[in-house]
Amino acid sequence: MSKNQLPAFTGPSWTTSELWGFDLETTGLDPHTVHIVTAACVRLGRVNGGVSPLETRTWLADPGIEIPE
Repeated sequence: MSKNQLPAFTGPSWTTSELWGFDLETTGLDPHTVHIVTAACVRLGRVNGGVSPLETRTWLADPGIEIPE
């Protein structure tokens, strides 16, 4: 293995483990000036041979400013 190569991942397979997804919606694109409007997390897992949401959480925030079109 070269010094720039990472060792092989030896953790649990993502195809058999639960996965988490996270999303933010904001008032713009500049991370220094935007405000969060919504946030969501979803826990995914195997159900009947497929992948389905097992748990979800969502939040709605008042950004304190007018939201642009």
